Amino acid sequence: MCTFVLDNQTQTELLGVWHMATAFLFFTSAVFIKNYFKSKVECRAIIQFISYVYFLFSVSFVAVSIINQTLAPQWILLLPIGILGLIGVKKYKLS
Repeated sequence: MCTFVLDNQTQTELLGVWHMATAFLFFTSAVFIKNYFKSKVECRAIIQFISYVYFLFSVSFVAVSIINQTLAPQWILLLPIGILGLIGVKKYKLS
């Protein structure tokens, strides 16, 4: 395994990004749960936006995995959430 040392500034920035992503995932999950049974138009728009973000996050992990020829398995968790959210929004639009 390749080991390398990052300077303190880079480590601090990466830690900050890690915590921002964790907070984003937590709060978007709370929005999903809160709006699960609501069929209001504004709720559907929020769910659709969050679903697209999850989908794009997963695409970025797939792209980085292909480019670096290594597995970044986060897409396995993010892609189903995005797809199922979009399916749910489409289902409510049809009914």
